[in-house]
Amino acid sequence: MARTIRTKVYKFSELSTKAKSKALENWAYETEYFGADECLDSLKKFADHFECELKDYEIDWNSKHGSSAEFKTPYSYDETDGEGEFFGENWLKNKIEEMGDYDKDTFKGFGDCVFTGVCYDEDVADGARKAYFEGTRDLNDILQAGFESLMDSAEKDYEFQQGEEFFADHCEANEYEFTQDGRRF
Repeated sequence: MARTIRTKVYKFSELSTKAKSKALENWAYETEYFGADECLDSLKKFADHFECELKDYEIDWNSKHGSSAEFKTPYSYDETDGEGEFFGENWLKNKIEEMGDYDKDTFKGFGDCVFTGVCYDEDVADGARKAYFEGTRDLNDILQAGFESLMDSAEKDYEFQQGEEFFADHCEANEYEFTQDGRRF
């Protein structure tokens, strides 16, 4: 014989503090970083910009300290292209300048997003620019500085994504409903 079970459902904003914590805990456990694909696309295009390739990477969105990237460079920046053109200071300076306009004091970009058109482009370029203008000339060190800068930004963004403010907005936008104890309905 069929039965009818009634369950009260609530919006996130209507939950008790304890139920909100439970809902947020489940959310943090179940979700991946929303910006992961775009972040990686920016990193790959950044490497391409320097005529390199993102060879291998491991990313922990919770902590940049658990992340690493390895780049394949086809040559040392101080080699020639076979035609006598030097891939040295001028080449490197041009590559840095081609990443878009930036504040000459902070080396932060103005939002040109030249690699993919997404904000992560600026994050990776900012680190490379800063390293270059602080005297770094080793191409791999510049690539690593860009990676570190990107991971700093992504880690902060992921932390925000896991927070209550973001989750509350996400729940409202997607019309999520919950049981009284904070489980998704």
